[in-house]
Amino acid sequence: MGHFVKNWGTITCDFQLIPEHYFSNKTFNLMLDQPMRTSPPKTYLAESILVTLFCCLPFGIVGIVHAAKVESAFNSGDQDGAERASSEAKKWTMIGFWIGIVGLSLYLIVLAGMFFFVAKNGGLDPQEF
Repeated sequence: MGHFVKNWGTITCDFQLIPEHYFSNKTFNLMLDQPMRTSPPKTYLAESILVTLFCCLPFGIVGIVHAAKVESAFNSGDQDGAERASSEAKKWTMIGFWIGIVGLSLYLIVLAGMFFFVAKNGGLDPQEF
């Protein structure tokens, strides 16, 4: 073990009596190569609110909750947490959007079927009600 010097890019490290496997290139370079973000990731807050109002209330609310976590995690220095919250907000917003689209499509198909059924049978007679 003894004294050895490693050089990674512009940083020279002098380690004494520390086993070399504690300072692998992979671990050290991961810390150096991660850029610091200057702005938070996309929050998807507006999209979540629109999905809540027009598509699917439960999934939209989950999207809003995760969207609200993005900036607070970023401002506290947790970039990974902000990224996770952003991806969760996007996931739940998209799920709510597509469920709303499928639900609306099914509603329109049923409505069209009822219209054609009534039209085929000669309409509705107000006397029958």
